[in-house]
Amino acid sequence: MVLGRPRHPLPALLLSQSIPAGLGDMVSGVLFWTVFAHRHLAELPLLLLVGTLGAIVVSASATLFQCLAFWLSGAAVLAEELFEMFMMVAYYPENPFSFAVRLLLLTVFPAGFVAMLPAEAVRDADPRKLVACAAAALVYAGLAWLVFERGLRRYTSGSRIIELR
Repeated sequence: MVLGRPRHPLPALLLSQSIPAGLGDMVSGVLFWTVFAHRHLAELPLLLLVGTLGAIVVSASATLFQCLAFWLSGAAVLAEELFEMFMMVAYYPENPFSFAVRLLLLTVFPAGFVAMLPAEAVRDADPRKLVACAAAALVYAGLAWLVFERGLRRYTSGSRIIELR
């Protein structure tokens, strides 16, 4: 039980499941980057940085979707559907999107910060895009933390015993 521990439950929940195949994905990603994309190893730190920032946005989004369970009963299926939709949109090519859709993908539904903007930051070596990715990771991680805190407070306050006088 994560809630009974003296530490904050969110980091424990985020790190509670690990898939060993993820290590293979990371190694093969570096291999594909150097061999098939013909990129230099000198660009690898930038790739790892934007990849980490994108992973923070993915984790924050998943946390936000799962926090729906604090307010909606039976929200697990909805949260999974929202996450799947988020991932599908995140890896869709950016070209067919209009300005309005791109704006939505970089604000309300932050899928643009997972693949689209990080890829542009690496391809163009644009520090402004890198800063935008870092800012998005901070904002969405902070938002996820805040929403989780509010939901947790609501959850724990609902299980208190009320004394009648």
